[in-house]
Amino acid sequence: MVKTMKIAGVSAAVLASVCSFAVLANPSQVRAEGGCNATPSVQDFSAYYYDESVNKAHVEYTGEMPLCDGATMTFSLNSYSDEGAEWETSGNQKFVDHATVVLTNEKASADLEVKLPEGDDCFFQTDLYSNGKKYDGVDGPLPHYPDTEAPDDYIDSRSGGSNVCTGGNGGGEPTPTPSVESASVLPDTGAELGNVSGLLALGAGMTGGTVAYLRSRRTR
Repeated sequence: MVKTMKIAGVSAAVLASVCSFAVLANPSQVRAEGGCNATPSVQDFSAYYYDESVNKAHVEYTGEMPLCDGATMTFSLNSYSDEGAEWETSGNQKFVDHATVVLTNEKASADLEVKLPEGDDCFFQTDLYSNGKKYDGVDGPLPHYPDTEAPDDYIDSRSGGSNVCTGGNGGGEPTPTPSVESASVLPDTGAELGNVSGLLALGAGMTGGTVAYLRSRRTR
């Protein structure tokens, strides 16, 4: 014989069933039962520059499970004026603009766009990060070859231009161009590429004489 305890005329078995339903009816609990990502990593996101763009990027959560409530990932895009079209010849950088976004389960994708230096085909650099820092000399160090290493949160970058433009913070003499001895000739093109560990000239980025470059994560 099974005994049940009565509470105000309701059996404990019935009460337990009601309580169980109430717990499962909680949206956050139901979501947890289905699975969600409480600790996303940058590998759960897609972050890239738009084709032929040097100052606009797209970031999006692409994980298999939805993000849990409260789980976030921050991305930022920064722009600088500098003194050369490549990382090794960029010289002193001057902060220009910053855009940042926090992705959540309610905002799973976004575009980031920054201003470029004002002037006639100014030398520039833009950097995409999985954090919210400006790297303007106050909120993180200004990029400067060869003194600053690429932060762990660095994703990608673009650079180009043909003229040194004034304005911003900083200034100084350009970093010397790599010597001919350290350069190698690219097959079938005759173009020379300095010893920049993965620097690739992107033909698709050539507009009005500006060459956009993609640097590897190892070098910046």
